[in-house]
Amino acid sequence: MSGSEQSTPKESRRQFERHPFNVRIISESQDLNGKIWFDTDNISEGGAFLTSDFLLDIGERLTMRFPEMPNSAAFDLTGVVVWVNLNRDEDRDPNLPGMGIAFDPLDEAARTELNHLLNQGDRG
Repeated sequence: MSGSEQSTPKESRRQFERHPFNVRIISESQDLNGKIWFDTDNISEGGAFLTSDFLLDIGERLTMRFPEMPNSAAFDLTGVVVWVNLNRDEDRDPNLPGMGIAFDPLDEAARTELNHLLNQGDRG
């Protein structure tokens, strides 16, 4: 990297603010026969980090069912796996194993429900 180039911190490249938020979701993917449960670690309007030792492949599409909460109805979002963290050794890397999901563009109803969910504050 030349002296005039600077790396951009990952956080400043994010389009949407991440919210620490732990909730169990039900997911279905094109490659799964049945449903699987994942826990969210954080969520934004653009996506979520799902923690799991069971990881889908990058590029795999999935539907996520968010449960009913005090201030939001149950709702579904679709998205795609954009990255995975395979690490399972907490002594070497504190990052949880899991995968980053980019949500498909949200319609107004989905955006409203997601914002109601996010406005419930840190549930981590």
